[in-house]
Amino acid sequence: MVWCWELEHRPPAFWLDNEAYSRTSSDTRGIDHQFCPKEYLHSSPGSVGYHTLTPIPSRWFDYHETIEGITLHEWLSPRVTFPPEFHYYLDLLMNGDGTRIDDLRTILLGFEPTVDLSDSSELISDLKHALLELRAIPSPPSGQVSGANGMPFVTLRFSNRDILQPFENIAAFHEMLLQSCVIGSRMPRLRKLAKPVYAKQHRLCFSHSDLSTSNILVKGGRLAGIVDWETAGWFPEYCEYTMLQIRIISNVKGLRIFWDAVGVFGHEQYRDELELERALFRSTGDTALVPGIIPDDPMDRPISDDEAES
Repeated sequence: MVWCWELEHRPPAFWLDNEAYSRTSSDTRGIDHQFCPKEYLHSSPGSVGYHTLTPIPSRWFDYHETIEGITLHEWLSPRVTFPPEFHYYLDLLMNGDGTRIDDLRTILLGFEPTVDLSDSSELISDLKHALLELRAIPSPPSGQVSGANGMPFVTLRFSNRDILQPFENIAAFHEMLLQSCVIGSRMPRLRKLAKPVYAKQHRLCFSHSDLSTSNILVKGGRLAGIVDWETAGWFPEYCEYTMLQIRIISNVKGLRIFWDAVGVFGHEQYRDELELERALFRSTGDTALVPGIIPDDPMDRPISDDEAES
């Protein structure tokens, strides 16, 4: 799906993207799309089109569109700089004799980049407005965690790509996340960590769920489009933030500074949710880390009697 933010400030348009394009450095991108059905996106209360003033088609059909722009990665790269010492240690890590790998990684993580966003105010404003508009769309009355129009959805949580059926409500979705844990010894501590988080009254938000730097296109310092919406759907409000933090921003300091400037998510608004999501990710599917990989991982400590009673 593409959110095409027109430079002339015309309303954006939404498309489902079947990824029939390559993310190479280019001024134009040919994309094959399939529009969402009228019942979901057309101009009726509760629809995306109604709440975004978006021109939406009235039936399913295929369409080819050329999106002009560069990726956010290409936009940010020349604006993020590190001191010369960083590049010295990076060269040792990449081209050295293979020793001191852990030491070199620790040294590299200690460097702080300089990020020049002085010419990025319009892009930051566009992206913030676009995502806030999406998050403000009223959720479907069914309360289901699902893809668009109550359909199955694609998730990148457990492996490269899985397709899940809709869940009746947020509680059922949360229980699935816990049940997906593949390291049984962590279940008691995961449930204890999850209890206060899942007790919160989270609302459903329409979320992209894969806001990587290759999925955000920029042209002339403005947001040109957000592409690849196959993972989009209705999810608990914190999911956009936690997926962004864990899958995309993790250890990428320059990108973290950029998203802090966008400011869609309040400072530490979802701190507890992020802690739980990190624990779930390292206990689930292909992202699971067996006990001992992370030294002194608190998730691998047995729960004491006092903890169990609290």
